[in-house]
Parts: sequence; C-alpha cells; structure tokens
Amino acid sequence: MIIRVKVDDETWARMTTGKRVEGTIGYDKWTGETDFNAFHRKSREPGYVAEKTVLYQTERGSVYMTPKTFGIKVASRRSLGRKRCAENLLDQARELTDHLRDTKTIEEIMDEA
Repeated sequence: MIIRVKVDDETWARMTTGKRVEGTIGYDKWTGETDFNAFHRKSREPGYVAEKTVLYQTERGSVYMTPKTFGIKVASRRSLGRKRCAENLLDQARELTDHLRDTKTIEEIMDEA
C-alpha cells in the first residue's frame, strides 16, 4: 500500500538533511489528504537560551539578569525548620530586591546624562 503524505518545505528540508522530525500524521476528511504536522521544538544549538548575568550575590542567594527578565534565586537549609527557613528566605529575597531597586545600570546612567 502506498500512502501519500503532505509535508511542508521546512519539514522536508529537515528530513532530507537526515535530521529526525517528530510530529503527528492526520487525515483530512474534507480534502482526502494525509498531512504531517511537525512539532517545532526549541533549538538545542548553543546561544539559543540567553545567558544569565549575575548582578549581585549573597551567601545564599543571587540576583541575575537575562535580556528580558530579572531573577532572584534564594536558598535556605531545611534543618532550620519551616518557620525560620521561611523567615530566612523572605529576608534574603528582600535584601536582593532592595539591591536591585537601589542600583542603576550603565544604560540608565547614560540616559540621565
């Protein structure tokens, strides 16, 4: 049995270069054609995921920056217990956000000048 499958140009180019293409095959009852819908996965090439730049670091936390977002990462020991651990995390997060709020980037300083 021969089954004809409709594939778009981008997917066909990936297939002809020998890359694996994941997706679903479906049958369109209105046109009577079988088509292939490729899953467009994120690229695994280096540089696709933006690098994080650490702006400020404490003993158990840090503030980092990507091109689009700012992030805070804090940690605490579980052996301190839930209450002290929660207070410790909140204190660290407050310290890091205060630092982020009180500092200026080079771009902000240049815009003011």
